[in-house]
Amino acid sequence: MGACSVLPTRSCTARISVNPLRASAWRQRSRASIKAVCVDARHRESGLLRERATPVRFDGVARSMTMVELPRVIPDQPGRPAWGDVARPMQELTRAISLDRDAWTPERVAQIRSFFDSAASGWRDRDAPERHDALLDALTRGGPFPSGWCVEVGSGTGNATADLQQAFHDVVSLDLSREMLRLASVRGQLMQSDASALPLRTGSAAVVVLINMFLFPAETSRVLADDGVLLWVSTNGEETPIYLPPADVLSALPGTWDGTTSQAGWGTWLTGRRVNA
Repeated sequence: MGACSVLPTRSCTARISVNPLRASAWRQRSRASIKAVCVDARHRESGLLRERATPVRFDGVARSMTMVELPRVIPDQPGRPAWGDVARPMQELTRAISLDRDAWTPERVAQIRSFFDSAASGWRDRDAPERHDALLDALTRGGPFPSGWCVEVGSGTGNATADLQQAFHDVVSLDLSREMLRLASVRGQLMQSDASALPLRTGSAAVVVLINMFLFPAETSRVLADDGVLLWVSTNGEETPIYLPPADVLSALPGTWDGTTSQAGWGTWLTGRRVNA
């Protein structure tokens, strides 16, 4: 689906373990039926936020964040798709939505739903082991991750869902396209939903995962628990059609956030956490 200060690199160890050699396992998984799910998590009130690190400006609003960039450990691989100017309209839409909730009009919702419904039959054919590198690296080095629900927003046909199911005990996957969900390659808890108005309780998500997905800052912040983690993955790096740079993701979110980011294979990833008072 702004500038920041970059601190010296550091190591970071997640509480979960991921076997990066599973690269071909995703091809073997069976089709799922759509199953509605209610994430029944305790409501958590948001804490106060405090300023930290170097202030940055994004869309005229002063923000503050710390970004830690980890060194690459998974090398770039040949065969990375080059979208070029073809990706520009979708990238511009991604930025517009992240800056202005009103950019997500009913007409645009219908257009995007129709596009992905029509693309669903061939979506799994686009998958490749290299498209999993960034997610697996983020799960290995971007933690620690809190226990609780992992909410995958924009799950498509479930190309990355199995990776998340191996990493987290409870995973719910949502997508705007019913056809994508119908053709999902995994079994699990699937739900059709508009990401701008998720059917989840406030503070119910321990981890929100956005892989090649539009960012709706206020809604993402609403469903994420105070100690929750936002996991943002762009499987094709800056060439990804639905793409924002990691610093822009943090800057678009309400409040103050810290981030850890890195490159892996073709892609890039970010884990973001609120800075609470």
